[in-house]
Parts: sequence; structure tokens; C-alpha cells
Amino acid sequence: MEHGKCGIDFALNTGTNIPALGLGTWKIPKEKAKDTITKAIELGYRHFDCALEYGNQEGIGEALHDIIEKRHLSRKEFFITSKLWNTHHKRHSVYEDMESTLRQLKLHHVDLWLMHWPLAFHPKAVGRNGSDTESSKDQHGKVMLDDVSIAETWHAMEVMHKDGKANAIGVSNFTLPMMEQLLSTCEIPPAVLQIELHPYLQQTELIEFCQSKGILVTAYSPLGSNSCDVDVLEDPVLKQIAKDHNKTPSQVVLKWQVQRHIAVVPKAEDPKHMHQNSQIFDFELTDAEVRKIETLERNLRFISPKKIWGIPLFPDETGNVEIAQAVGEMFAQVEAR
Repeated sequence: MEHGKCGIDFALNTGTNIPALGLGTWKIPKEKAKDTITKAIELGYRHFDCALEYGNQEGIGEALHDIIEKRHLSRKEFFITSKLWNTHHKRHSVYEDMESTLRQLKLHHVDLWLMHWPLAFHPKAVGRNGSDTESSKDQHGKVMLDDVSIAETWHAMEVMHKDGKANAIGVSNFTLPMMEQLLSTCEIPPAVLQIELHPYLQQTELIEFCQSKGILVTAYSPLGSNSCDVDVLEDPVLKQIAKDHNKTPSQVVLKWQVQRHIAVVPKAEDPKHMHQNSQIFDFELTDAEVRKIETLERNLRFISPKKIWGIPLFPDETGNVEIAQAVGEMFAQVEAR
């Protein structure tokens, strides 16, 4: 078994490092998770982006446990991210979510724990079960939001960090106003913001804000989405740059992200694609090529809470006035409990 690590690391504001390249595990079937992660480790992957909602953390945990127990690699060589789901935003549910995640992954701690969405869903199941992720719906079939603020949820995540359950905490799918509000109310600033990011959705202002605050940005769906009629990787600009470097468009896109200090977690199940995605550290894009990629911005979002749940969240879905109001509501003062 090969154990050489692929890629470089980026520093977090916690003083620890995160591998610039990770493997996204969304949509990896639970029955294939163990084998997929094992193969990824053999190819040099050490950073795995997981989530309770993905439903496959048990298989990932088995793969990690086997590798560590056989002493092929130590726990400290891995960087494991997981995410708090929307139905677990209340204080006690935050703790239960963490315990479920650690149990599934067979770990004593995660390296990074993210608030998956700035949305609190009313859980369908009532009781102490941190693995329940199904939300309640109204008579029209729309997801019901829960009466809990981001401030309460973040405070509970801070407790998990202080307790050693998460070496770093962060958020996902936050907008710039939400990041500003979180920074104004938190005790521990987020280490990472994970957002959808690719040449057709570049979110430059949000990235520059985070980097100015020492918050690392991680790109999910960094290659776009294969579930949409629009294929980012078929863009002629990307194909020409790839040809000039004897690389693939996917390698060019991943390099573009990493080169501007953004971590990437592309999804892949096929070892061939995993290996291909890892081959991005042996070339550099020129300034002119970077500028060409910057012209591809379309503000095209593939992952949309408005499309998924009927809940407008992002500025391009709601308009500036409504998003400001939504942020205010989510950060409403929490009564002492």
C-alpha cells in the first residue's frame, strides 16, 4: 500500500494545517464508502469532507479505523471534516449531533466541524437521537424552520471545540452579511467557510472578505455539477488552457482554486478520477490564464436552498433587502434557557 501524501497544506487560524486537496464524500453510497475511502488513502488523500446528512459516515469510519488500527498511518496524518445538520441546531441537539458523528466515524475528535447551512429545520423526530436528520413539513409539504438562532447554534459548537471534540469549527453556505454578523457575535471565529465555488460562480467579494479576516475558504462542487445541463468543464476557455498545459479542464479548475489559496474537495468514486484530481501540484497557471478564467463568471449556482427546500437564502435568490432581513431574523436575540 502506498502512503505518500498528495498535495500541500494551508494554515488555519487555529494554528493547525488543512490539506489543500480533499475528497468530497457527498453521494458516495454507504455500501461503497469504505472501499472508496480506502482507495483514496492509497492514492495519497488525507483530507476527507464528510457530513452526518450524507448517510455514509459509518463506512468512512470503518476505513479510517482499519488503516489506523493496522498502524499503516496514524490519526494525526488525517484531516477529517464533518458537518452539523439543519435539524440539530438547538443546543442539546448540537451535542448529540457531534456524538453521533464521532460514533459513526469511530473517532475521538474531528479536525473541522462545520455548520452545514445557516438554516434551522424543525426535526420530524422528537427525542434524543442525533442521527435523525429528517425535517418536519407543513400541510403544503414545505420544510418548517425551527425557532433557534445561529448565535445559539454557534455557541454550542464553541463548547464542542473547547471540549476537544472538534479541533476547529466553521460554517458552510454563509453569505457575506452572515459572516459579518457571526464575527460580531462569536467568541471563537470560524476557521473555515465552505461554499459552492467554480468558474461560473466565483464569489470574489466573499472570498476576499474571509481571507482578510484569516478565514480559509474551501470550495465544494469546485468542478460544477454533473446534474445540470450546464457543464463547466466543457467551457472552451478552460479546454484551451488545459491543452496548453497538457492537463484536463478539471485539473485546471482545481489548480485555479488552490493557486488563489482556496482548499478544494471534489467528489470522486473512480480511482482514476481521484488520481487525476490529485495531479495539480506540478504546474502553475499564468496571470493571463487566471484573468481569462475570471471572465467566465456567470453567477450560476447549482446548489440552491430555494430549489431544494423552497427557502430563499442567497442574494441572487432573494434580493438585498430580503437577505438583510433574513440575516437579522436568524441572529435574533436568544432568550436564556
